[in-house]
Amino acid sequence: MGSTFGLVHPQVFSLNPLCKTLEFDSVTYVEYHAKANFENCFLVFSTNILILVLKGEKKIYHGDQQISIKAGEAFFAVKGAYVGSQLICEGDEYKSLVFFIHDDFLLQFFQKYQDKFQLNREKQEHQLFIFPIQQNPLFINSVVSFIPYFMHPDKITHEIFHLKLYEILLNLGDYPEGKKLFSYLYQIYHNQKTDLVECMELNYTQPYTLDEFASISGRSLTTFKNDFKAFFHLSPKKWINQKRLQLAYTMLLHSDKNVTEICYGVGFESISHFIQLFKQTYDITPKKLQLARNQQKKALLK
Repeated sequence: MGSTFGLVHPQVFSLNPLCKTLEFDSVTYVEYHAKANFENCFLVFSTNILILVLKGEKKIYHGDQQISIKAGEAFFAVKGAYVGSQLICEGDEYKSLVFFIHDDFLLQFFQKYQDKFQLNREKQEHQLFIFPIQQNPLFINSVVSFIPYFMHPDKITHEIFHLKLYEILLNLGDYPEGKKLFSYLYQIYHNQKTDLVECMELNYTQPYTLDEFASISGRSLTTFKNDFKAFFHLSPKKWINQKRLQLAYTMLLHSDKNVTEICYGVGFESISHFIQLFKQTYDITPKKLQLARNQQKKALLK
């Protein structure tokens, strides 16, 4: 099966007859069903997203990292995150609960409740924008408690919707995974140029120069470099190369594209430069990695 690419946003689910949706202001809640496996999908999240898997399994690929989200587990993805995804049914069904949460809601929550959490206020590197959430009974029960409202949408009010989502986030904040997430939100709340994060996550695969990246972020080149180093703790060039290499690694393992297509698809303009950086980073050439993947698949089919 060939690979597919897509922007994940609430409207995609509203058009799916297997899905039910509720929407209030800056949050959309979806009860998602699928009847078949999906493989080799590459997704960009248009807004922050929280997904709890109820049945089946979802696998997320980011560079050489793989995260498996099984029934009863969840993950939070920051808007603009670009990942590979695989959906695996249990029996003939996959089921999950999905929240699309805009920044303004999260910032309102954080402003209201930040004193309840012990947060890491030190500047952090933000390389992975996926936060896995292990099984957590209070968190799961608070998420699942939304389900009856799909059957009675006229019974849920703006106040109930927001209070229940606050409950979910408060329960999450009592666990290590939630504290990591809220430490990230702390930096957003304290105005560390979050627009720069979104801009870079959505555009790092484009073959732009640093001047062009600065321009589309609305900054002078000097301000762009200073803001970038302050937030990411890396130079723009190094961060862009890391992100492109991570995506290339994911595509080499989970797509049917060849090395040249992947090289240009992730934003590199020189195949030799791409191969050199890839070998330095992963201690294997892109072609050898792809050959090893193909050999492993053949062995599994025997």
